[in-house]
Amino acid sequence: MAFVLPLIIFRVLGLGISFDVENIPFAVLDQDRTAISRDFLHRFIDSRYFDYKGDVRNEREFDALLAHSDIRFAIIIPPGFQEHLPAGQSTSVQSLIDGVFPYRAQVSRGYVSAIITNFNSHSLAGYLAGTRGISKEQALVQVTPVRLEPRYLYNQALRSQWSMASGLMMLVLMITPPFLTALGVAREKENGSIYNIYASTISRGEFILGKFLPYLLFSCPNILILWWIVMNMFGTPFKGDPLFYYAAPVIYVICTAVLACWCHYWFEPRLQR
Repeated sequence: MAFVLPLIIFRVLGLGISFDVENIPFAVLDQDRTAISRDFLHRFIDSRYFDYKGDVRNEREFDALLAHSDIRFAIIIPPGFQEHLPAGQSTSVQSLIDGVFPYRAQVSRGYVSAIITNFNSHSLAGYLAGTRGISKEQALVQVTPVRLEPRYLYNQALRSQWSMASGLMMLVLMITPPFLTALGVAREKENGSIYNIYASTISRGEFILGKFLPYLLFSCPNILILWWIVMNMFGTPFKGDPLFYYAAPVIYVICTAVLACWCHYWFEPRLQR
């Protein structure tokens, strides 16, 4: 339990909890079937955020696919899509998003809006380039004079598992040492061996130290094992002083385990003598 239980908790929670919304399965109903509609769809197909599952023949097929969770997103391109855009006219594209999980639905909507905005900018730039006789690059500058180029510090890929894995490491270290300490005291009460402590002359500090030290010794290698899993299994990069980073969890475990020992000592009325 001292070595395997932390690994099981870490693996289950670390691999089971993820806020990354990627590889969203989707299907397409292309009623236009032109070069522009295919170029528009390939912006979704080529994206790592979407997983193309194929075309459907009519809108009724979407109901079964969405109900059985075969897809999470559907897009419908109406007829005349290519006729309206070169003429400078607007057209509508319908998107159906599975809203069972609101967070995932909102993120999916953001992906769709970003792709459509990018497509609109390039389409308008192509139209201006053809009508004004300028290059598409110049037209694109006129269409989008202000460009946002965000840079994410410390987690450039915005992978939730990087933050989740490092956070779960401290959660596991907070749960397992106090849990094992409490289990050891409860087992002594069940076996009756705790009466030997009642009859002895040990002090409170000696009792707490005797219950605390074994689990501290177990937790020290567990810190290194969990640290290795975070970096290798989840691919979380490490930058900093290893000695300082190792010392911080050790102090953290000391505080949690001592607190568990003290609570058992405090709530045991026969040890208050």
